[in-house]
Amino acid sequence: MSLINSCVFILFLFGNILFAQQTSLVLKSAEQNQLFQASMNNFLLNQTPVNNLKVTGLISQGKYFLEVRFINDTHVHKTPINVLDIGFYHQYEVNKKGIWLKKIAPDYDQKEANQLVVKFGAKPLDTLITDTLKKDTSLVEHIDHYQLQDYEGKIGCPWPIKDDDFASFKLNLLSKGLEDDKLTFCKEYLDNNCLLTHQLIEILAVFEYEETKLDFALFIYPRTFDVDNFIPNLRTGFKFESSIDKLKQEFNIK
Repeated sequence: MSLINSCVFILFLFGNILFAQQTSLVLKSAEQNQLFQASMNNFLLNQTPVNNLKVTGLISQGKYFLEVRFINDTHVHKTPINVLDIGFYHQYEVNKKGIWLKKIAPDYDQKEANQLVVKFGAKPLDTLITDTLKKDTSLVEHIDHYQLQDYEGKIGCPWPIKDDDFASFKLNLLSKGLEDDKLTFCKEYLDNNCLLTHQLIEILAVFEYEETKLDFALFIYPRTFDVDNFIPNLRTGFKFESSIDKLKQEFNIK
């Protein structure tokens, strides 16, 4: 075999090995008895609460928005995640204070006992527990969530902020004088909260400038419960159609 052919063969073999490797994410609860449900980019990962979850099928250099909620807790922990390396897994520890990156290590497709393995982009499947084989698999479409009357659309986050908490938030918001201070307060207070679109309409009315309204809307969309109502309900809050077009483009809204 010539040197050139050998190099081509090695590159081809290396490429196949690299392609075969997966990029995945592991979520582990800090306490074994603390079970959680998780979603990425509004895609439910597990219907049944677990303490050890592995997510495969992630794209290298991909950007994801992770949400975790422990059972018997309405608070939703949220964080953006950047998947950096092909052939590696990114392990995060989750507790009731937040989500923390613990390590990045080569992914040899090793399976742990009692670990739920799901492929991102597939339907939520609670029958893929490691070392457990079931022929009859059931698909579950929705996480346990708040029930909004007459709404059957997509859900961006499961538990909207309580009315009393929202009233307190809005009172504080109205006390801010400068537009930038209002926006900063919104982002800090609402970062780990979930809202309904009728609440967003009230917030949007507090801002004076179109640019600020758009900035807030871009921030709050992933934190909206009734996301299918987002454009229809917030449209009147904007002066320019270009702002609506920007939101549609950013979040691939039809």
